[in-house]
Amino acid sequence: MAAYDQAVADPATRERVEEDFAEGQQMGVQGTPTFFLDGEKLELTQLTDLTDALDRALAD
Repeated sequence: MAAYDQAVADPATRERVEEDFAEGQQMGVQGTPTFFLDGEKLELTQLTDLTDALDRALAD
């Protein structure tokens, strides 16, 4: 826990989180989880939407 607390308190960690947050906003992320595949945001309504998209990507 001490290592975790130290990492969380590190200003570099906060900077990284803020950068990731800004990038997510630019990409249209409005919540978690949000999935992207080959740079495209997936719009999922059921689990099979994700598995089908992954299967198609693997087949290509």
